[in-house]
Amino acid sequence: MKEIRLSDLNFHYLIRDVLRQWVNILLIAGILGMGAYLYKDVTYTPVYSTTATLLVSVRGSVNNAYNNLSAAIDLAETADELLTSDAMGAVVAADMGLSSMPGMVSVSVVPDTNLLTLYVTASSPKTAYDLIGTVLDNFFEIQSLVAENAIVTVYDAPRMPEFPTGSAGAGHAAKLGFVLGGILGVGLAVFAALMRDTVRTRRDLRRVMHEDVLGTIPEERLGGSLVQRIRATIFPGKAAQKPKLISDLTTGFAYTESVLRLRAVLERDREKHGHKIYMVTSTTENEGKSTVSANLAIALAKKHENILLIDADLRNPTQYRLFGDAEPDFHHSDGVRTDPKLEPWKLYQSTTTGVFLLFTDTPTPGVGDLISSDRIRHLCSVIGDLFDYILIDTPPAGIFADAQEIADMADATLLVVRENCAPLDDLRATVTRLRTAKAPLLGTIYNREYRSRTAYGYGYGYGYGYGYGNAGAKKYGSGTGYGYGYGDSRATATHTTAGTYPADGNITMKGGTPS
Repeated sequence: MKEIRLSDLNFHYLIRDVLRQWVNILLIAGILGMGAYLYKDVTYTPVYSTTATLLVSVRGSVNNAYNNLSAAIDLAETADELLTSDAMGAVVAADMGLSSMPGMVSVSVVPDTNLLTLYVTASSPKTAYDLIGTVLDNFFEIQSLVAENAIVTVYDAPRMPEFPTGSAGAGHAAKLGFVLGGILGVGLAVFAALMRDTVRTRRDLRRVMHEDVLGTIPEERLGGSLVQRIRATIFPGKAAQKPKLISDLTTGFAYTESVLRLRAVLERDREKHGHKIYMVTSTTENEGKSTVSANLAIALAKKHENILLIDADLRNPTQYRLFGDAEPDFHHSDGVRTDPKLEPWKLYQSTTTGVFLLFTDTPTPGVGDLISSDRIRHLCSVIGDLFDYILIDTPPAGIFADAQEIADMADATLLVVRENCAPLDDLRATVTRLRTAKAPLLGTIYNREYRSRTAYGYGYGYGYGYGYGNAGAKKYGSGTGYGYGYGDSRATATHTTAGTYPADGNITMKGGTPS
């Protein structure tokens, strides 16, 4: 059993994990509620009751309220002991031709009056009516013996009951069962969340990878209403709105800077090892690999002219949605080449970010054959020389073999690991598979790190110096310096188009050779 360490508890993810089990919680609550309802309904035995009101007075004291009240109280105490005794039960049962009393009898005093209420319950309306009649007959016979001065008359005669007293209580039992089932379901969800062995900290990721993380991308809160954000939490595959790109002016500074730091990692790797084609993958779905790929491409396009992003996840293409779908916010050509090996991809360019995109907007059957037929290698050999960097967004490596096939054609691999998503065992298996590919596993990107509070400082400084030497030998020196940092503000960026598409369909690129 997994060891639970209080230091690793994150109530943010604990609540998220519980909310995502809402179907199971409702299912458990519904089963217990329905079970309680059926149990009460099946085991319920209807009970019928009827009453008779008796007036008690004292002989010779008809108008003396105090005496009448005292007599009623005394008689009620005596009658209750008498009527509930075994002897009375045997007499009543014998009169009704039964072996035992077929119900229950009780007597009470109506508060602040000289009235008694005789209360009888039985399993059927007729039994209840016959029972109270028999009890009254026997009571009148013996009441003169136990209370000689008391006069008892029927003030309100009994009636045969039409409906059972109360109900089965099935509705109340169902509500109680539903609540208890919900509590049980939440408890089981909490236990399952605590026992879930996922990457919850960068320390966990280093422990699995046995190396440092390339970079960390914080969780960027999506827009939308509170209901939409709760819906995105309960349904992790459905975001409140499409994921944020760093080209969006509302994207947070910390998020943007984290992507720019990852860009620097790729640039250093390019300088050191000459890598150019990077595959971006993940262990499972919804870890954010497509968003990371898109943002890395945009970040690289800020400094380099020709950046190509290939959406190789043909089963579930995503990049066309990130860069525009029904009403795209960029202009694109109908395709650069007519080479059949480039199908189903077509080449586009985002006029907002300058990123070149190779994608399809519909899922493609026979994906395994497309990938294994070296189509990626052919593609890179045809147009790869025109680009400074090529990023390939692949299917999850922990689910499909496509990523491992593509890894043999790429220069290096980046593994996106979303916080509290993929099980550690699955992550270990993915890392093992990727390390057997030809492309080296450059490292991991720790995605969507939760931060309860993000604080940034702001400062700006500037210095300038100027001086002269001795007379007749003029010497001077000057220097300037400045530094700045942003608070929790929103980054702004201006992008230029990296290339254009002429009318003849041939691509012209800055720094590249016309194709």
